[in-house]
Amino acid sequence: IAPGETLRGSPKELVDQWVAPVVASWGDVAPKVRVIQSLRDAPAELLTAAESVLKSGRFRAVQHGGTVYLVADAIPNKMAALKSLAHETRAHWGMRIKNETEYQAAIERINWASKNNKYLRGLRAQVLNELKTAEQTDSRVAEEVLAKVAEDMETGKPVSDFVQKLVASFFKAVRTFLRKIGFRV
Repeated sequence: IAPGETLRGSPKELVDQWVAPVVASWGDVAPKVRVIQSLRDAPAELLTAAESVLKSGRFRAVQHGGTVYLVADAIPNKMAALKSLAHETRAHWGMRIKNETEYQAAIERINWASKNNKYLRGLRAQVLNELKTAEQTDSRVAEEVLAKVAEDMETGKPVSDFVQKLVASFFKAVRTFLRKIGFRV
């Protein structure tokens, strides 16, 4: 959500309808996805763990403890719901299931690419503009760049072959890891 943007949400039941087919298509290989109407419906541990994100007031979804929470009051339409789902699952949740070595390698690849590819450089600049200075760690910036790529891919915005290959290699690593721990993907 952009600074200054007014939130005009949707009913929880409608957001559930929008995301249900996507989540169902994942089968066993997915985080839990929970749609809540507002932060009043969020579990206490989420409110404590994600305090800095929640205080910003500029979010539609947050990932915590293997669950992605979509906040219906902040989701104005189906595309916003699908972009928020892609942002949290494909980037943040996907990065969390990697082991530390794979995670750091992915962070380095994304950060290198976001300094050397025009499209990713633009996303990086946008992320740096949105994050407070204290939040601008290499890992946070890389995850947010990847999350923005996921959003663009969800909307059908064309991304370069280079970016598609970078993202495909990331998702391949996630699928390989899931297979190692017994998921069928």
